[in-house]
Amino acid sequence: MSTQVTYRRAIEALRAGVPNRDAVRALGCEQSAIEDRFRAQLQAAKEEAKKGAQAPGLLIAGDFGTGKSHLLEYLQHIALEEHFVCSKVVISKETPLYDPAKFYRSAMRAAVVPGKRGAALTEVAAHLDPASEAYTALSTWAHSATLNSRFAATLFLFKRMGTDMELRNRLVSFWSGDPLDSGEIKKYLKACGERATYKIEKITLRDLAIQRFQFVPRLLMAAGYAGWVLLVDEVELIGRYSWLQRAKSWSPSLPSCRILRVIFWRNGTIWKSCPANCGIKVRKTSPGKPSAACVSFSGKSCA
Repeated sequence: MSTQVTYRRAIEALRAGVPNRDAVRALGCEQSAIEDRFRAQLQAAKEEAKKGAQAPGLLIAGDFGTGKSHLLEYLQHIALEEHFVCSKVVISKETPLYDPAKFYRSAMRAAVVPGKRGAALTEVAAHLDPASEAYTALSTWAHSATLNSRFAATLFLFKRMGTDMELRNRLVSFWSGDPLDSGEIKKYLKACGERATYKIEKITLRDLAIQRFQFVPRLLMAAGYAGWVLLVDEVELIGRYSWLQRAKSWSPSLPSCRILRVIFWRNGTIWKSCPANCGIKVRKTSPGKPSAACVSFSGKSCA
């Protein structure tokens, strides 16, 4: 794409009041403190991944019109440069934070793979090498983790029958959030002589989505990517939820919602918060600047 076309797209996006990637790249970002912290967290995420842990997340809040969407787009650009797969999700009635299945599907639809344009996990699967040490490590983890045996079984089938493109597409669709009937999995396992190896337990859609959030980052790393960054907009809508919905949104069983070390920039003050059951305990830590919004997530226990 020519420079002239890129600039024109940026201008038209700004006229419409909807920042696109071209506009964000042209304008840059003046929130240098947030950018530096975000870059540091991306590096921390790479290091923590080697230990099988997850880096702390970040929430930055600001008033209407302070540039939240622009900042999210800019941070997504940074994450992609650092070779992370990145999803920017907007919380809404169709994508509530308290419904892991809907949230996961939205995250998958929004996922962008560095340098690629196709469906995220389809592009990622093209870089999976079942003979590699990384894939073997992923399979070993899936067999030993407290996941439903569907994940270990699908990794086995991808390795054993990956040349069957119809099956390959079904497996990738399952990882992306589509259903995969246990009978279908058992049929392919039987063809491989492994029917008795995998039990294929029953599981709810909610629990399956939670386990997909655990599985996919490791799948991405096995394909050579740095990990998965989730950027979530309109998080303030949680204030309209019922207490039960809020409790589900902060559920400690959902890794993507375990925002255990959260920073709020608001009215010139930084606040640190830790979800506790249905509520939030908040304490002031140090001065800061009002800013816009970004969320990535932590799976660590709170210190």
